[in-house]
Amino acid sequence: SATVTRPFAYLSDQAVDGPFGSWSSDFPENWYARLYGPTNYAYSGYRTFSPNLGDSFLEELRPVRENSFYENFAFSGDINLNSGASFDPSLNIYTLLSPTNAYSGPGTESPLPISLTQANSQWLLDQDLDLFGDPALAADIGLYLDANTNLVLASDAHNLYGLRINSVIVPALDFTPHILSRGSAASDFWGSGNTFIQTEQPGLRTVDYYFASQMPFLYYGWNGSNAFTAPSPPLPGSPTFSTTNVSPLLIASVGQRFAVSGWAKMAITNGYADRFGYVEQYFDKALTIEGGGNVTTNQTGILSPYGEFFPTIPGQVALVTMPDIDTGQRGTGIVNVIKLQLDVNHDGTMELSFGGPDNTSQTRPFMFWINKDNDGTQVGQDTPVAGSNVEDFRYGKIRSWRNLEDFARLWVCGLPKLPTTNGYAITLAISAASGNPTINLYPVFGTNSGTGYLTDTNVAAAQFHQNFLNGQVAFDYSQKLCIISPMNKWVLPVNSDGGPQYTNFLFEGAGIGTGQLTLTISQVTAQGSNVVGQTSAWLDLHNVEDFYERGRGTNVTAGLPPSDLVSQYDVLATTKGLPDESSKHVIVHVHGINISEFQWKVERDTIFKRLYWSGYHGRFASFRWPCAYLPFENTLNPFNYNLGEFYAYKSATALKNYLTYLRNRPDLAGYSLDILAHSQGNVITSEAIHQGATFDNYILSQASTPAHCYDMSAPFLQKLLVADTNTPTPFYTTNGGYHGYFANIGGGRLIDFFNTNDFALVSGTYFGHQANWEADQETQKPEDFSFRFAQNYSYYPTSHRSIAADFVGFGFRDVTDPHEIMSMVARSRSRAAGAQPGLGGPISGSVDLRASFGFDISRDEHSAQITRPIQTVWKYYNRVLVELGLQPSLQP
Repeated sequence: SATVTRPFAYLSDQAVDGPFGSWSSDFPENWYARLYGPTNYAYSGYRTFSPNLGDSFLEELRPVRENSFYENFAFSGDINLNSGASFDPSLNIYTLLSPTNAYSGPGTESPLPISLTQANSQWLLDQDLDLFGDPALAADIGLYLDANTNLVLASDAHNLYGLRINSVIVPALDFTPHILSRGSAASDFWGSGNTFIQTEQPGLRTVDYYFASQMPFLYYGWNGSNAFTAPSPPLPGSPTFSTTNVSPLLIASVGQRFAVSGWAKMAITNGYADRFGYVEQYFDKALTIEGGGNVTTNQTGILSPYGEFFPTIPGQVALVTMPDIDTGQRGTGIVNVIKLQLDVNHDGTMELSFGGPDNTSQTRPFMFWINKDNDGTQVGQDTPVAGSNVEDFRYGKIRSWRNLEDFARLWVCGLPKLPTTNGYAITLAISAASGNPTINLYPVFGTNSGTGYLTDTNVAAAQFHQNFLNGQVAFDYSQKLCIISPMNKWVLPVNSDGGPQYTNFLFEGAGIGTGQLTLTISQVTAQGSNVVGQTSAWLDLHNVEDFYERGRGTNVTAGLPPSDLVSQYDVLATTKGLPDESSKHVIVHVHGINISEFQWKVERDTIFKRLYWSGYHGRFASFRWPCAYLPFENTLNPFNYNLGEFYAYKSATALKNYLTYLRNRPDLAGYSLDILAHSQGNVITSEAIHQGATFDNYILSQASTPAHCYDMSAPFLQKLLVADTNTPTPFYTTNGGYHGYFANIGGGRLIDFFNTNDFALVSGTYFGHQANWEADQETQKPEDFSFRFAQNYSYYPTSHRSIAADFVGFGFRDVTDPHEIMSMVARSRSRAAGAQPGLGGPISGSVDLRASFGFDISRDEHSAQITRPIQTVWKYYNRVLVELGLQPSLQP
């Protein structure tokens, strides 16, 4: 009970559940106690300040237990009060030893038992007073001796909160209680003994609410005296709390536990105007707040009655208290929930919720590749990294549209406006778990926070926007803002209103490794720098090749036919792929003719990246075979195609065995085995299947194999019929011809991606001369290697013999190898499958590349899915997934 000058405080021998370790009775985290505190407010709650910890701690049952303890201080009819409660003058504090009343229940009763009530607590213990020997102590409860040595209770006696002291119980001469009312006097009192005070009940009116959290401050290091070094926002009961305190900024992170303490600040309507009561509140609901600041009825996160909050979405959240039992009034504390958001499952949607697929952890980081290629400038094309052409990440600049496929999005969500005069700062830093994880960070132009930079040429172009001031470039959106590495952090700039200048970013990987990217909101005060909010995301940065597998065909001739070598394969690399393999597919890429080692890397990297962005969640592999090359840009020997076809047939056994190896791998059991072959890669692929390779789906993209190989009813091409009239070649497979050679391949689904005006297959010319597959079939069959001082081929239709004659004409041999006959002698009578619509036979579907994706007639357009920037061909990769029975996620 408070006196005129002294607030209530006590020590006890009653242990708190789960003591922290110190056994001194004046530590309230171990023993129930309330140390002396402020004189201008009283407080009651389930959190209590600990001078040992330097912060307040939570004990859910403290209110009901202390309610029971306080009953021991109430007058119950006996002046001696044999309840274990007393006042220790040597310590100048109340003590409670072996109390009669002590709650020991589980705390699950409903309602919880209330021991101390207004009815049984009219008078509360003051102390054992010597009324004659210590008049100052008597005066502290409004008592004094008049001139006649009568004991008088002053009529204007008030405790330190301004509440009237209505009566005092003192011991009478017969040791019975004597009630002394305001302004009354007594002569029959004993000079010493327990006294009890009755104070008028306070009238309370809520005038404000105070919300604070000490969570961010509890784990930032100890000093030598076992006290936390970082000061935290004080709660009522803390020595540094003041009745002028306003709620500090509350910042939590999605997926991290947070605790808020809420207090109703209550004016004492019948007390002093500058004295208050603080009552800790129980919480009811966590509600989302709309962009305009309106609190909705939509609940979010997990909230306990004690303010323990687990945020599940970023943004402002209103923590609403339970209603006042008398007035129904509620308090609302605003928590700013922050999050670093990534598109972990690369489905195009940044799923903000904690339970969604886009959350990271050390065991499930966001996996991405470093920007280690060179995509050129403007629209962009891949060039070798050599000499002055360095890896793109070293430029610190987005140099082309194509380059953008090497960038991922990063959102900083939920950042509040920070008072500019309060010393706040926002930093981004990365700590390495392995390697040297490094990123370059770029601002997103305007409101383009989606995947438009990958799908829309206008959005891609806008990323190169520049702001000018006085004719000079003041800001360039294609220029990096910073590099973030284990050695370098970045302070986010803020606007004049305290809001962050940037919250949406693009980033490129610039260093390999795994690390935790952390956003920290700190505040510099006179006491030091405090962390008031933190959120993080895990990154795992690799070379892109780490994400896919590679195989190579070997033991294939590099010379002219014939060859009896049997091709083999090497496994160059295996991988577990990306963590989410929900699609259970393996896509095997098989390249075409004229592909160098560098161009093979370009193709496989590009296809993997674009399938990734389309939302593919399976494995990817690329198979290298020893193709032929078209020297000097096709100008000297434009029809080296036939030799490449021969190499393709001879490489097919290697591909068949590689596909069988994938099919039989235990880690790929149950996976669909799909093939994406380009141009002449369809010769090796179709032959591998012809030899017995199994598959589930096979996309023939711009296939340079005769349409008649698959569909014997495909239309004849007149100019090839005319050419064969003049120079006959085999037609039927019995004589080594193409007609129906692949008509019986099956076991899976074949889909033809065709372009009726494809440069390489139909329309290509150099210096006015035809240089395409149809011209090769028309003019280069049978093949003649006289320019190499080697054999030439001919066909005798009456005997159905194919002959290879040596250069000088003195020797010849019968050609019986169907691979050599088809590639060197036989002429197609139809267009290439990659230029012919509506094919049947084993082909069950077709896609018009020109009508669907605008593939055109230039040479680059024969490989438009590779050579174009992603913004103009992403739909091609979406369609690939659709044809494989998968759902693409990249949308315009």
